[in-house]
Amino acid sequence: MELSTGSALRAIFFDAGNTLIRMNYAAIVAQLAVLGYPVPLDVVRQAEWRARVRLDDELLACPGASTESGSSRHAYLRFVLEEMG
Repeated sequence: MELSTGSALRAIFFDAGNTLIRMNYAAIVAQLAVLGYPVPLDVVRQAEWRARVRLDDELLACPGASTESGSSRHAYLRFVLEEMG
C-alpha cells in the first residue's frame, strides 16, 4: 500500500477501547497494598469490569457525553472504588 506522499505504509495502530491493552491489575493490587489497602487481584479486576458497565450506562443516559471528559474519569474511578467496597 502506498501513501499519497509515495512512502510505504509501515504500520496501523488502532484503539478499540481496551481491546488491545489491558490494565495491569497486579500493579494496582501492589500499589493498594503499599497504601495500606490490601485487596485481592480478582476483586480489583471484577470491580474494574463492573465499573465499565456502570460507566456505559451513565454515558448512555447523557447524550453527547464523552469517556474523555473529567466527569467521566471521576465517575469511572468512583465506580471502581465503590465496586471494591
